Amino acid sequence: MPKPFPGSVAAALALTFVLPLNAQTRPSGSGVEVTPNLEQHRVDVTVDGAPFTSYRWETAQKKPVLYPLIAPGGIEVSRGYPLAPREGERTDHPHHAGMWFNYGNVDNFDFWNNSDAIKPEDRGKMGTIHHQRIVSQKSGHDRGELVVQAMWTSGDNHDALEQTTRYVFSRSQNARSIDMVVTLHALGKVVFHDDKEGLFGIRVAHVLESANEKGGSFTDASGRPTEVQASNIPGATGVYLTSEGKQGDAAWGTRGRWCILTGTTGQHVVSIAILDHPGNPNYPTYWHARGYGLFAANPLGQHIFDPKAPQLDFTLDKGQSVTFRYRVLLIAGKPSPSDIDVEADKFATEYPSGDVSIGAAPVAGQGDHFSNWPAGVSPQEVGKRVAEHFVTSPHQYTATIHYSEVAAWYGALTFAQLTHDDALRAELVKKFEPLMPGGAEANRIPARHHVDDSIFGVVPLEIGIQTKDARFLDDGKAWADRQWENPQPDGLSTETRYWIDDMYMLTILQLEAYRATNDKKYLDRDALEMVSYLAKLQQPNGLFYHAPDVPYFWGRGDGWVAAGMAEMLRDLPVDHPQRPAILKGYRAMMAALLKYQGKDGMWRQLMDQDEAWPESSSSAMFSFAMITGVKNGWLDAANYGPAARKGWIAVAGYIDQNNDVTSVCEGTGKKDDRQYYLDRKRRTGDFHGQAPILWAASALLR
Repeated sequence: MPKPFPGSVAAALALTFVLPLNAQTRPSGSGVEVTPNLEQHRVDVTVDGAPFTSYRWETAQKKPVLYPLIAPGGIEVSRGYPLAPREGERTDHPHHAGMWFNYGNVDNFDFWNNSDAIKPEDRGKMGTIHHQRIVSQKSGHDRGELVVQAMWTSGDNHDALEQTTRYVFSRSQNARSIDMVVTLHALGKVVFHDDKEGLFGIRVAHVLESANEKGGSFTDASGRPTEVQASNIPGATGVYLTSEGKQGDAAWGTRGRWCILTGTTGQHVVSIAILDHPGNPNYPTYWHARGYGLFAANPLGQHIFDPKAPQLDFTLDKGQSVTFRYRVLLIAGKPSPSDIDVEADKFATEYPSGDVSIGAAPVAGQGDHFSNWPAGVSPQEVGKRVAEHFVTSPHQYTATIHYSEVAAWYGALTFAQLTHDDALRAELVKKFEPLMPGGAEANRIPARHHVDDSIFGVVPLEIGIQTKDARFLDDGKAWADRQWENPQPDGLSTETRYWIDDMYMLTILQLEAYRATNDKKYLDRDALEMVSYLAKLQQPNGLFYHAPDVPYFWGRGDGWVAAGMAEMLRDLPVDHPQRPAILKGYRAMMAALLKYQGKDGMWRQLMDQDEAWPESSSSAMFSFAMITGVKNGWLDAANYGPAARKGWIAVAGYIDQNNDVTSVCEGTGKKDDRQYYLDRKRRTGDFHGQAPILWAASALLR
């Protein structure tokens, strides 16, 4: 019986991306090496010295390609012809070489079918993608990257599109992956006419062809037939399966967010999966997947696949750009559909939505602000480090659980959910189990009817939301109900005290209860509290004094406000009567924050005083609030996107080698004394700082 390579499928799919090792400490030939060879027009990618793939730009192919594609165990999954023909292979479609990105009808020029095999009299109808330069390359222990630029030139020698491509090459024990992120920038108006020949393709090895393929004549967009002969060479075992359950030949021309092709070679099972991304135009893609070995994703053909659908003719006006993202998994084994669903979910979080969608104008730069992070500061990397560190961190401050620990717990849970990290979630739940009624640490459960203690209910609510476990949902709901069991005559909670910290700590508990139950009473309570605090505490400049009798703009105090409003606006319906007032207050505050952000990206301990020290917890909170506003369209991306990005990068730099956030203001009660705030101790690893880092990482992944 054919068998997978040693190791489980789950292990094969555990494509954990880690920070690159320093070039001086990584042994030569180890890790993922990306090595340019300009004389041979290629960039070679190796894993521990063994071939993985090469980026090649031979003139015969009329486009750059990745070839070969080699899965774990040294199995080549791409066809050799035409670059390195192997005995017994099909020799049809000489333009099908390795892995590529192009299209069959761009302004009536055919880029897909072009190669040296085109007759001279037909070459004026074709298009060529010319490699221009290598922008950058980077090697690492489990990940390497390559960024290149190319130009799409039509048969009449007209430059139509500039292409920038980022490849990310990753490996684990039993799987390898290639991310291809392509941005096309239109130099004039460009129309991608509805056509079956596109867009992201692989020509697979004989073992992955279908055993049922009988050959035939296949016609391209220009009416040229290509004869594909039935193969008489044994060993073709490939079977397609899509996310929608279409199998084998039935996959062609259908839509799905992923498609996997599995076959056997010798005694081993090997699979190729292509994952579509929800940020791509016309998601989910159509699958141009043929039994003879063409495996392609084509979101720009529509009517050609489904005659009932309208003609697409995707168009870019001059100056517009569009980004396409695809992930290819080369797997030693046969993963289950649920395994690939998990991988597709993860991929969906890793690259923000891009510039242009079908039928829409370009988003004003949002994708540029929240992608292409410097090394070590992507939200996936930072969030993972801080969340895993929280799991092993001891309790802080008080004998009972402190509100800052609750805030960090909540942030770690949301990060685990957004990254589909079930192992991290399980550790976070395990850490909380002793704090349930009757648990080993039940003596640490807060007891006061006070906003600082009641927020404890957020953690069981978030666990319940994610796990659907009634124990946690009931426990968390009890905390929310207790907070309003004897409301004031004005409908506010008796825990209302008009400290600005409450605008997060009081409202987040009711908001989580609403998220858990969908009971509108919790949302109405929240909105009432927020507008009451806004009316009483917001100053004409948009900021907030720490308390009515303390006229200082203390950074973290205002940070709680910004975070609380951003969280509430995520759930408050557009027709809710309190939403306009809350949105107005939020936007006024964000405008003030722009004014007081330092050139280093940070905000100060006292926000309006330049001599105050940069404070990390407030900077992370403000970054979270701005990121959330830009991504939800409440703030203008052109104005606030750069500030949000700058803030995130800056505060990520305050995380030390132990994954502790530094320069965190210690817990601070109110006091009418300027020097009191300036002299507060700067702590390292305080949950006040760990928490908003996790909120901001989660916001970037939403």
